[in-house]
Amino acid sequence: MLFADDIVLCTEDNEEAEQELERWRHALERRAMKIKGKVSRTCVRPAIMHDLETIPLTKAAESKMEVAEMRMLRFSLGLTRLNRVPNAEVRKQLQTRRFGDKLREKAVSDF
Repeated sequence: MLFADDIVLCTEDNEEAEQELERWRHALERRAMKIKGKVSRTCVRPAIMHDLETIPLTKAAESKMEVAEMRMLRFSLGLTRLNRVPNAEVRKQLQTRRFGDKLREKAVSDF
């Protein structure tokens, strides 16, 4: 695991150090987004779906679950509704699908 405070930059001047630091910052941000998407797909979603296996899910409840999931996804990217980023774009960045689609897929595979 790599933490941002573990990086040591050795350069000749201040300007070069700032360029290197900016390059590292961009690299870490790109990797963090991939990790956040993986955490959502491998930890959060399965935990929610496991609890929903035993109860029938109405459209209203499914809608509420999708809203809650979008809040978590937006939070993981540091976005709010005020940023006006469409849900499809958030899902594309984190490489996730709609919760309802995944839930129906799971229900069909169980039978």
